[in-house]
Amino acid sequence: EKLKLQLKEDEEFWNILKLEQWILFQSLDRIYIFNTQNESVNIIDSETTITKIYKVGNGIYFQKMNQGIYKFESGQERLITNHPMLKDRIVVNIFEEDGQLLFQTKEDGFYTINNGAILPWNTSLNQQLSQYSTYNSIRLRNGHFVLGTVSNGIIYINSDKQLEYNIN
Repeated sequence: EKLKLQLKEDEEFWNILKLEQWILFQSLDRIYIFNTQNESVNIIDSETTITKIYKVGNGIYFQKMNQGIYKFESGQERLITNHPMLKDRIVVNIFEEDGQLLFQTKEDGFYTINNGAILPWNTSLNQQLSQYSTYNSIRLRNGHFVLGTVSNGIIYINSDKQLEYNIN
């Protein structure tokens, strides 16, 4: 109310993250950026869905469907990649792996970026993961991953990039 923001009708917020002096509020079509130092608000608009915002290391990343992967820097958005592999598929999580970004897609597994090229993290694992629809995931302290699927339980991936088991 104090900021006099004009929200979209029935707009819902799905994620709130803090980075430095900014607090980011993510809805499906927008990211509201509140600067805690000067109490100003900027808005990143999207003509397509913003599925989720991800805090990776000291950065915040997000996907605009059919447009690409963006990074939030100094209060603004910057396009990281608009490669079709990540632009046209739903990214469900982003991790850091050996100093690179590791992108997890909903139905096609994990991918990294190397000099602008999108490469499978592990081709065999990606073939197995293509049988599932992943909704969410987490990386454990030991480096392993647990993936939550739609209708197929959880998948446990070990640090050797092998699907260790599926609890369904």
